[in-house]
Order: sequence, then structure tokens, then C-alpha cells
Amino acid sequence: MDYKRLADQLLEASSRHASLFLNRVVRSWSAVLSGAVLLLAISVAFLWFALREPAAVVSNGPFVAPTLATSTGDLAPRALDGVLVHPSSTNLLPIGVMVENSSDAWPLQGPARADLVFEAPVEGSITRYLLFFDASTTVDEIGPVRSARPYFVEWAEGLKAMYAHVGGSPASLDLIASKKDFRDLNEYWNGWAFWRSPRRAAPHNVFTKSDLLVRAANRKSYEPGDFTHWFFREFPTSTREGAVVDRITVPYDGAYRASWVYDDVTNDYVRYRNGDTLTDADGTEVRVKNVVVILTDATVLDDIGRLKLRTTGSGKALVFHDGEKKEATWSRSAGEHIRFFTVDGLDVPFARGKTWISVITNAAVFDTVSP
Repeated sequence: MDYKRLADQLLEASSRHASLFLNRVVRSWSAVLSGAVLLLAISVAFLWFALREPAAVVSNGPFVAPTLATSTGDLAPRALDGVLVHPSSTNLLPIGVMVENSSDAWPLQGPARADLVFEAPVEGSITRYLLFFDASTTVDEIGPVRSARPYFVEWAEGLKAMYAHVGGSPASLDLIASKKDFRDLNEYWNGWAFWRSPRRAAPHNVFTKSDLLVRAANRKSYEPGDFTHWFFREFPTSTREGAVVDRITVPYDGAYRASWVYDDVTNDYVRYRNGDTLTDADGTEVRVKNVVVILTDATVLDDIGRLKLRTTGSGKALVFHDGEKKEATWSRSAGEHIRFFTVDGLDVPFARGKTWISVITNAAVFDTVSP
């Protein structure tokens, strides 16, 4: 027997079977790996679509049109300030930011870009600002952001706005907790949406920006709600009635004394503080189309001097736009946006654009507003 030939045949057969086996193993692992890669791709795609944030916060509900508001071409009035925009942007979520105004915090960043501002006293005769921005407004820095107070909470609620703040007084935090659908953004629990500037001393060093605020609103699924819009219209200066009121004085205490000067070239009002033009930290002047001063009453809540301001019912108001002064009445029901009425009981017409509301709590002081 030729044992060498037999051995060669056996070796060839073994090699052939081994090759077939290895080929099958390779094909099986290739199928497994291909399936794993496909599964991973599907998982990544699913997570991307599930977790990505919508580009804008737009109402899915019915749009409540401003009374008698007019549109131009394909544009429509924006709910917050009456500015004519594309119809898809008329009712975006208002975003409110609680910004302090103590001298230790100056210069501020954000008031010059805000679409609507509420200014009211807090403890120590210092005023504080609630800045409202439309969700489409881009602002790279807003602050310093400070703590909540109950009356600012109520004004934010009226606009169905998100309210950004850093903690708050006991009364304000209790009020927020009591409201089922309040759109709250407290820095204590949402620190990622704020930052602390190394250029400022605490507690005057917390800032935020519009991109972070919109992302926060999207994460929390905060949708805009319906609120009663003001009546906005155009005011040609050629139809102005009466003399031009070119200076408005808002006599807050000490360093917080404010005034507005009417600029007939740009048809708006420039803000001054103790005789100096008020600007943001980046040098942008604070200019608005409408200045409103309202009178309400206040009570002291505690030994620190924290206040409770009445935000419901009605009271005296002065409205300035286009160089004109109008005596008016403010009115607000719980949970609703503040409204303004003429002496004839009609909605006060506002100029399209930014509005600044200053709140006075002393009737004698209110009577000294304006010349």
C-alpha cells in the first residue's frame, strides 16, 4: 500500500473540509455583524428623532387676534408687541427673565433688547425688572438674573410666559407652587440654562441667554397660551393731538430716579437714569415706543421689607407714545394679562414695538409723573 499517497489524500480532504467550515463560519459572523450594524444604525436614528428639540415654540391652539389690529400684506401683528411678522410667528411663547436693578449689578444686559418690561419696587426702595422676550428674539446675555417676587409671578402668568429666576421670596415660591400650569424656570433646579460670570461678584453674577431659555422651554414642553392682546396701531405724527410731551419723569427713590426723553426723529423714547443715558453693558441704548406708568398699592410682608403689590382690580395709568400723553385706567383679573382703557372705556391704542411699564405705589409720587 502506498501510505504516502493515502496520507496526501487524507490531508487534502481535511483541508477541503476545513476550508468549507471556515467559509461557513465567516459567512455566519458576517451576517451577525451586518445585523448588529443595521440594528445600531436604526437605534441611533430613533434616538436622534426622539430627543432632538423643535426649532421653535409655536402655539398649536387657536390664535386670538388683537382687537381691531390690522395686517399688512402677508404679515400679522405679534401678540407681545404688535410688530408685524410672518403669521407663523405671531404667538410664540413669551419668555420672562427676572433681572435685578441694584447699583451693585450695573451695568445690566438685556433691558435694551426686551420687547416688554415691568419695573416695580422691591425691598430697600430698589426697583427690579421683569424682561419679556419673544421666543424668536436672539439675546446673547441677559442678567444679572435674581429672585422671584409674587407680583412679577402674576404678571408673567397673565402672559402665559415662562418665568426665569434664581430662587425667590417665600411668598413667590409658594405662589408658583400653587399654580398648576405655571411655566416656571428656577435656576436652582435648572442650572444648565444659566451660568455664573467670573467677572461679577455673587449674587450679581447669574446670567442666561435666549438660546438656553428656548431650549429649556422645549425640554419642559412649555407651549404658549392665549392671552388678551393689546390694541396696536400705527400713529402718524402728522395726526398728533395736542402738544408734544418730550420728557417723562418717573420719580423712584435716589439712584433709581428715571426719566424718558422723546426723540422726534426716531419717534421713540430714550431712557435716562439720574441724568445719564441708560444703556446695556454692550452700549446699546434703552429705547421704547410706549412708556406706561401705573399706580397701585403695596403692603410690607416682613421685617426684610419685602412687598406685596396689588396686581388685580384697577387703578390709574398714564400712557405715552408718539410724543403724546393719555390718561388711562389699568385693569387686571387674576390670571389675566393687564389691560389699559381710555377715559371713554375703550382699549388704549399702543404703538407697535417695545413697551416699558413702571409701577408706582404712592399716589402723591404718581401725581408728579410727567410735566
